[in-house]
Amino acid sequence: MFERKLTALDYHSPDNFDYQNEKTFRNFISWIENQKIRLYPIEERVSLDNVESDDWNQVYEKYLKEMDMENLNSNLPREEQIEIILSHAIRLEFTDNVDKINTFRASQDELMKQNSETNPLENIDYNSVDFVDGLNRMQRLLNVPTKSGDNLTVLQAISKLVSEKLNPKAVQASLEEHKYLKEPTQLTLNSINGGIDCKDPILNDAVKVLRLLHIKELRDLQTKINETIVSIQTITANPKTDSSLGKVGF
Repeated sequence: MFERKLTALDYHSPDNFDYQNEKTFRNFISWIENQKIRLYPIEERVSLDNVESDDWNQVYEKYLKEMDMENLNSNLPREEQIEIILSHAIRLEFTDNVDKINTFRASQDELMKQNSETNPLENIDYNSVDFVDGLNRMQRLLNVPTKSGDNLTVLQAISKLVSEKLNPKAVQASLEEHKYLKEPTQLTLNSINGGIDCKDPILNDAVKVLRLLHIKELRDLQTKINETIVSIQTITANPKTDSSLGKVGF
């Protein structure tokens, strides 16, 4: 329930916070005062830290009043009290570290600017003759369907194909799968099952040939279906590349 905020505050067990347990709740209040809120000087936190005391609830009520926060009091359900206290602690945490955060953001912005200036992809003319010629050769080599006038989409498709199918792990898996094909294998009609027996060797061979032709037609059809799907996706998606954002898309 409070896991994200507790994690942001580096609480020791954000995923196992049993706030209904009285001892856990008291220890949590002591922890967040000492580590994050610091309303009291150290010497005045003793009573709040004494979680075994019979007077702890009275000390806690006094603590809530002295926090002087609108809508925060001990009459609220415990969940609401914790939610308000956590939000207050996060605001204080941000205020304490605002200079560090702004410095970090500025360094990241400067790093992105430097990368943008030194990134050779920023200076590519995606419509130049040399680029289009190289892209077309890559398309033919990798059998990527052509979509005229949309060079960035084609480049994205090539990049995805290379990263998924031609990475070292994929190449090694392919080699392992086909290692038995190191030597060319010549198929014979006798090694093919035609599926039916016509009681005539000539007819049986004819059936096998027809079956092989049918399989080839099905494969060709599947290839065309895949090409159609890719073409439709490029039309409907129509992503735009902004390398300064480090991503492809809107």
